[in-house]
Amino acid sequence: MGKINIIARGDIVAASLPHMNNETSMMKGDRPVIVVQNEKANTFSSTVIVVPLTKNLEKAYSEKHPNHVLISLEDISYFYDESAFLSKSVALCEQVLTIDKSYLIKRLGRLNKSKIWELNNALQISMQLI
Repeated sequence: MGKINIIARGDIVAASLPHMNNETSMMKGDRPVIVVQNEKANTFSSTVIVVPLTKNLEKAYSEKHPNHVLISLEDISYFYDESAFLSKSVALCEQVLTIDKSYLIKRLGRLNKSKIWELNNALQISMQLI
């Protein structure tokens, strides 16, 4: 796995998510994630809080999951690797997890500010903060 030294909240990063076991519905394996951790922790912590992405678009439109956020190419303000974004994805804000930074492979892009606000709202719903 790679060593990424600089990450920011809203970055989309390729990560190797740990396998908990095969019977779980949690995201695992190599996949894009969105960094949702605050900037101070991003600078000083050896871990990072992320939300995994999936290409299963049915999840984005489910009434059962108001904590899912659709991510399209228009929502990305900066590309580190444009070839990584060939289709829309869904941020799964109910699957927030903390991983070691050594699991991060490479930065792919950064969400625009309006999509970060939408992600914030979904995280608040998921954690019942509103």
